[in-house]
Amino acid sequence: MDQSIEQVIKRDFPSQRSDHFLKWLLNKAPHAYWNGDLPGENFARDQWGQFQEMWRAGKLPLRHVVWHITNRCNLRCAHCGVRGGETAYNDLSLEDFANALPDLLKLGLQSITLTGGEPLVRKDLFDLIAVFKLCGLKVGMVSNGHHFERFESQFRAHLPDALAISIDGLEQSHDQLRIFPGSYQQTLEALRLAREWQIPTLSVNTTVWPENLSELHELRQVIFEAGAAHWVLRPITRSGRAENAQTLNEQQMLTLLHFAAESLYQGYDLSVAGVGYLGPLDSWLNMSPFFAYSGWDSLYILPDGSIKGFNEDHLPIEGHLLKDSLPEVWYRRFRSYRESPLPDICKDCRFLGRCYGGNRVEAETGTRCLRPLLEELDDSLTAQRWLSEWA
Repeated sequence: MDQSIEQVIKRDFPSQRSDHFLKWLLNKAPHAYWNGDLPGENFARDQWGQFQEMWRAGKLPLRHVVWHITNRCNLRCAHCGVRGGETAYNDLSLEDFANALPDLLKLGLQSITLTGGEPLVRKDLFDLIAVFKLCGLKVGMVSNGHHFERFESQFRAHLPDALAISIDGLEQSHDQLRIFPGSYQQTLEALRLAREWQIPTLSVNTTVWPENLSELHELRQVIFEAGAAHWVLRPITRSGRAENAQTLNEQQMLTLLHFAAESLYQGYDLSVAGVGYLGPLDSWLNMSPFFAYSGWDSLYILPDGSIKGFNEDHLPIEGHLLKDSLPEVWYRRFRSYRESPLPDICKDCRFLGRCYGGNRVEAETGTRCLRPLLEELDDSLTAQRWLSEWA
């Protein structure tokens, strides 16, 4: 038996020693979490320190860029975090971005995600994909999945390496959030087409809110039968047009985590995103050991060229792609991410070493910290109880 897996069990599930669970891990090995060196008790704290050293030495690599290539959109979703379609930007051209590519590549860029708005409203979308792939970059794309059939020849000629399609509940719930009757059926058809086109990594993003929580079991069957290889569950957050949304309470969050863990146990490939460190469930439901990487190895570029560490309204603009030196922006800005103090509430937390304050800029501690729930999971709802329920 792989000693590393046993070590994870002894650390994350102190009361769990069942042969049934260990055999499940060996057979499922659900995420890359289990591959390579194990994360230590202070993984996040150590990662913070290593990034600090690289940054101050001028050797911090920029690995990933999320480019909002347009804010234009064919929908006006009620939960859109970037208010797609509301703000009129002068979108960067391919030439604008191509001029910045040499500096981005020198900084270590490996992958880029194209999002919006809706990327498919840009007529040069597939030219962008072709150029980035010629530069050796992995290219991902996020889409609402409308009218994919119109772009079959372009997709077949220039496949992205990864595609994420958003499905936010069963038909009524999805169409309600999208404010577009028929959106659900169009999105499912896009998922089927993308599977037919053999896009290497095909996933579904689902925004989880109180109204669709009870639909997840049925939705799971629908999206995997339609062709999804991976499912990302992301609790709704108060941002953009969802600034007044009803978020998941503690009991609803527990229901979501229970559902996600049970799904993994049953062999479905999924993860829970946007909630930070998950305590004893971290090695089940995160794709890799938790660390808040925004502003450390990645950045966001808005449609007009503004640069941020993460695309939230309240976060500062760090520079501009067309006006500023990219190396200067990368090494002299982003101080709110890299020098922000540890919140007082974190200093006596038993999860400090593996969380280290989470993302101190993206999230507000009072609404996104899961500490009370983590303590409940750690003390009572252990893997042993859940496994005995599912066995």
